[in-house]
Amino acid sequence: MASMGIKQSILGCILTGLSSIYPALSQLVTPTAGFPSSTLRLGVQLSTAGIGFQAEKQVSAQHRLSARLGVSYLAYRKTIQVAAGEGSSLTVYPDLVLGIAQASLKWHPLRQYPFYIAAGGGYTGRPSLGVTLLTKDKITFGGLEMKAEDLGIVNASVRWHHVLGYAALGVGRPVPRRRIGVNVELGCYYLGTPDVSLNYEGFLETTTIQEQLPKIRQNIAGYRYLPSLTIALTYVIPPL
Repeated sequence: MASMGIKQSILGCILTGLSSIYPALSQLVTPTAGFPSSTLRLGVQLSTAGIGFQAEKQVSAQHRLSARLGVSYLAYRKTIQVAAGEGSSLTVYPDLVLGIAQASLKWHPLRQYPFYIAAGGGYTGRPSLGVTLLTKDKITFGGLEMKAEDLGIVNASVRWHHVLGYAALGVGRPVPRRRIGVNVELGCYYLGTPDVSLNYEGFLETTTIQEQLPKIRQNIAGYRYLPSLTIALTYVIPPL
C-alpha cells in the first residue's frame, strides 16, 4: 500500500509538471487563423545529426498530415593527440562526415494537442566513421619501445548503409501562432548493419589482427541506430 501511494505521488508530480509547461509550449505552437494550413513553411534546424534546413507543407487538413523535405550536415576532423608513453604521443585524425537528405511525414493524432509522430527515410553519401593513427616519434607500450617507422600508419573505418530509416516523436503544430514557430523532435535513424575495414602497415602486419575482423564485425553488429534530438525554427511563407 505504501509503494502504491508513492507511485501515485510521483505520477501526480509528473502530471502537474506537464500541465505547468504545456501553456508555455502552446503559446509557441498554437495555430493561427490568419495563416491557411496549406501555407508553405521553411525552417532551420539544429540537431545531434548536424545543422540543416527543411520545408514543410500540410497535405491533408482532415487527417492532420504534413510532408517534409530536409537536409542536414555534420563534420568533425579535428586532430587529436593521445599520450603513448613518456614524451611520446599518437596522432589521431578522425574523419566524420554525415550529410543526410531526408523526406518524412508528420501526423498529429490528437487535434487539441501539439504532439506528433514522424516517419520517413533518408540518403547519405558518406555513411562512415574513419580514423587514421600515426606517430612522428617513438612510442612505448608496457616497456616495449617502437619507432615511428615500425608502427607505420593505421586506417580504420566503420561503414553503414546509404539508405536510412527514420522515426520520431515531437512537439509543434504544423501552423505556428505567429510566422515563426518552434518544433522539438526526438528521433532515431536506422543505419543498417555496420561493416569494419582495417588497413595498416608496419608492426600490425606481424600480428593476427586481420583474423579478428570477423569477431569485431560480430561485436559491433548491434550499432545500427543513431538517436537524434532536433530543435527547428520554422517560418510561415504567406500566400501570394
